[in-house]
Amino acid sequence: MRLFMIILLVILIILSLAAGAAKITQMADDVRYLHAVGLTKPLIILFGVLQLAGGIMLIFPQTRRTGALVVLVTFLISSVVIFLSGAYIFGVFSLMPVILAAVFIDYGYWRRLT
Repeated sequence: MRLFMIILLVILIILSLAAGAAKITQMADDVRYLHAVGLTKPLIILFGVLQLAGGIMLIFPQTRRTGALVVLVTFLISSVVIFLSGAYIFGVFSLMPVILAAVFIDYGYWRRLT
């Protein structure tokens, strides 16, 4: 179980770092949805910095829970924006990091039960 959780954590870190970097560098596919709802370039960059910071915070056990919360909120916002744009299939897939982040917010509780 521990190895499985480590693998999930690494996946979540990579997803968060990649999504944050894509927003900071203004990659067209990633920011198209955010531009469609009226977010400006500086706000998208700030959003990317938050995702990047959340991913970095996930690395360290002391900040993992806070990082997971930041990642959950930022990916949830992204998912809502994607659903609003009408890309429902992509929206469903974009909810996966939200679910992973929720697991790590409450992982301490689950670990005490096992």
